[in-house]
Amino acid sequence: MRFFNWYYFWDYSGGLMVGQAAHIVDAINWFMDASFPAAVTCAAAPPQLEGAEVPETTSMAIEYPEGFLAIFTCGYRAMKYNPFHDQLKQFHGNRARLDVGREWYKLYPQSRELELKPSVDVERPGSFGGATIDHIRNFLACVKSREDPNATVEMGLWTTVTLCMAMEALRKGRRVIYDPRAKQMKA
Repeated sequence: MRFFNWYYFWDYSGGLMVGQAAHIVDAINWFMDASFPAAVTCAAAPPQLEGAEVPETTSMAIEYPEGFLAIFTCGYRAMKYNPFHDQLKQFHGNRARLDVGREWYKLYPQSRELELKPSVDVERPGSFGGATIDHIRNFLACVKSREDPNATVEMGLWTTVTLCMAMEALRKGRRVIYDPRAKQMKA
């Protein structure tokens, strides 16, 4: 069972939570100009695959020192990869909400202070398909120029630490705090 379903065992993977949340946490950090979280909590439903350890349905709350909270819920058992809702990110501000999908974004006013008539609505069908090629081009250009890529090593570290904190919170059943001075997570 482990050979074919390695994604469901802690020895090899963080499962769908880590595999999918990596993209979301990257985007949150990028859009919000954030790095390491202050704390992470995580809860899950029991795994559906008999004998599995890593659940398919999870929800994590990421607290940032900048004063905002990010919530990520992953329930891919029921998802049919509708590109409209796949990896939907919603940024709720005081005056507006920004919804971002793989190939679209929409801005909705949430305050009378903001004049958005009509709401901003942009779709770019097919743009997700070229994303991998864009990533490869950026990486190869940076190898040649010695410049930093769009996603730096540091950005990858911030996301990885966040997801390690989520796995630890899930496994321990409690909130995990990041100590920036010691560069350690503490459960």
